[in-house]
Amino acid sequence: MHFSTSSVVLSLCTLMLYSLTGFAKEKNQPVPLCDDALSCEKKQSCAQTPITKLDYQQRGSFCEGVYLRNLAASEFEVVGLAYYPLRYQAENKENLDIFWQQPQPSSAKTLLKIRATALDNKRYRMDTHLPLAKQMFSLPVKVLQALHQKKVQHISDIGIATWFLRSSPRGLKEKVYLPVHAHQGKTQQAENLTLKIRFNSELTDLYYRITQENERRWKVVQSYQPLQLGYYPAKNAFSIPLQGLNEAGLYRIDIRVKQESRRPAAHRVLVLIP
Repeated sequence: MHFSTSSVVLSLCTLMLYSLTGFAKEKNQPVPLCDDALSCEKKQSCAQTPITKLDYQQRGSFCEGVYLRNLAASEFEVVGLAYYPLRYQAENKENLDIFWQQPQPSSAKTLLKIRATALDNKRYRMDTHLPLAKQMFSLPVKVLQALHQKKVQHISDIGIATWFLRSSPRGLKEKVYLPVHAHQGKTQQAENLTLKIRFNSELTDLYYRITQENERRWKVVQSYQPLQLGYYPAKNAFSIPLQGLNEAGLYRIDIRVKQESRRPAAHRVLVLIP
């Protein structure tokens, strides 16, 4: 089969044009703000339930509200990594400002996911993402205040977790969490770094340790010790104090749990101290 030089050149040009337009569009698709598992805006299953002002939906640069149905929750989730106590009061009309420190070196294009979650079994969530270099997000509290006025939906405690994705040594995407300060107005900075986690099943015991990355190895900062709460009900948030994270670097929180009629399970959380 014979191809003319002009047809070959035309085919190559067409291929190059597609690669510059078609593939580029796929790579540059915007990251969705809302969690589709919570949003009813585009789901036929929610069509019979009108979306109210307090339901989870996009509100400008973030998504926030009360989701309407039970989620198929993961067995383990991080619901907060922050310096406690959080300086938040429902009666205060000032925005809730969330601050983090940008790690160095880091790409200006890296997106930081920010999530606020109700810790008292209420169905409240806020999701957004910003470039890591922004170092602050200011959350209006209109929705939280409206929920505060409804006693049934009053949220007494929230957790704030922020993370970005990195490639592991095995080439897998993994979450790296950044600690945040959060408060309304000018106030003294909190100092107690705390990891808040939640399980979908009741536990009988929980142990944790802290290690630090050191030349591609993990050095033990704090050996395994029990959390010693005595009672670990399902869907409750548990607080792990992170003492000893004084140096900048990457830390790993190893968590081992025991459950009735199940084998012991292990989880890990990567924490970056800038």
